[in-house]
Amino acid sequence: MTPAPAPAPQSAVSRAPEGMVWVEGGTFTMGDTFGDGDSDEKPTRRVTVSGFYMGKYEVTFDEYDAFCADTGRSRPGDEGWGRGKRPVINVSWNDAVEYCNWLSRKEGLQPAYSLSLKKIRYEPFKGKVLFHTRKTCTCLAPWTSWPS
Repeated sequence: MTPAPAPAPQSAVSRAPEGMVWVEGGTFTMGDTFGDGDSDEKPTRRVTVSGFYMGKYEVTFDEYDAFCADTGRSRPGDEGWGRGKRPVINVSWNDAVEYCNWLSRKEGLQPAYSLSLKKIRYEPFKGKVLFHTRKTCTCLAPWTSWPS
């Protein structure tokens, strides 16, 4: 049995960047634990995830549009629903990863992802998750299945 990771130092919780929360790491069984899942959910395996910071709220159009302006990317369409403080939509997986890396660099942090061709690689640093990107594109967690 794998020992549970140590709880976050109080400094990690109390020093959470503005708009973020500390998500405690832990160990869980990943995959089809009930026996009725799809083939890509087997075999099950134990996964340990380090604690990380995650944004409290969705990334808004305003926030994502700032990334687009800074990097020269096209702004995603809003399907006529409006922009501003509404959650951004129509963002590809790769663009979400690029946003996370951009925000990490902007905040003086080392990006946690590398992209090459169609492969995205999560790269924890020194055995710890430095997943300090501010918004919920941080759902791109290390245990996520990468799309092909």
